[in-house]
Amino acid sequence: MKEYRVITLHSTHLNQDKRLFIYLPEDYQETETFYPVLYMHDGQNLFDDLIAPYGQSWRIIEQFQTHDDIPKMIVVGIESDKDARSDELIPYRFEFFDHEQAGGKADQYLKFITEQVKPFIDKRYRTLKSPKHTALMGSSFGAVNTLYAALEYEHFFSRYACVSNAYLFEGFKTPMNKRLASKAFTTLKKLYIDVGTKEHKDDDIQEKYITNNKALANTLKTKLTKDQFRFQIIKDGKHHESDWEKRFKSIIEFLFSEEA
Repeated sequence: MKEYRVITLHSTHLNQDKRLFIYLPEDYQETETFYPVLYMHDGQNLFDDLIAPYGQSWRIIEQFQTHDDIPKMIVVGIESDKDARSDELIPYRFEFFDHEQAGGKADQYLKFITEQVKPFIDKRYRTLKSPKHTALMGSSFGAVNTLYAALEYEHFFSRYACVSNAYLFEGFKTPMNKRLASKAFTTLKKLYIDVGTKEHKDDDIQEKYITNNKALANTLKTKLTKDQFRFQIIKDGKHHESDWEKRFKSIIEFLFSEEA
């Protein structure tokens, strides 16, 4: 049976209600085990095809049910706001290709996660509370937000996954690259980044996906070991939950591998 919980929490940082989508390991009620926690952006897209805006979720629960060798953990998805998603996930103001502006509220959003959501989850469920056992994961702009968290929120997380990283726009890419140049990742355990070869139908935008992520990866390779950092270019990888579902198992195995 596919079960998950939905809880609404008011964000004082964003001044709005946010739904949390929570998956507990199937043996949670039968054990006294404490579990690592994976926090994920776009929580409405994770577990249930019926509420996923584009018709398919990541089908994460099926992944845990199908594969006994995936590390057991609690998964907490934070709902994204359709109208304010870019504002909440991107740390700096930037312009889209059509010159529409967005971004700038990532710190409010991440403070909501670290100061409200995480304490709530840690109090309510049997979690391994330390950053060593806490991961953050997202796709597209959620990947950009996750990378930003690796730069600025290391006291809360140590494992990060940036899927189909939409590292496209100078308005946030330039200040993040500048911050990255001086960053010493003293507590980071794992960082995963990938990009697909079919993220976008526009050839120029697709080229930005590949070129920008390659440059980012080259910088990160000078700061992190092979055990810490993994970068992948996914052949024929598309910007869709159906593709991210296929990668979920291997990403989780890397994030929570024992050598860290």
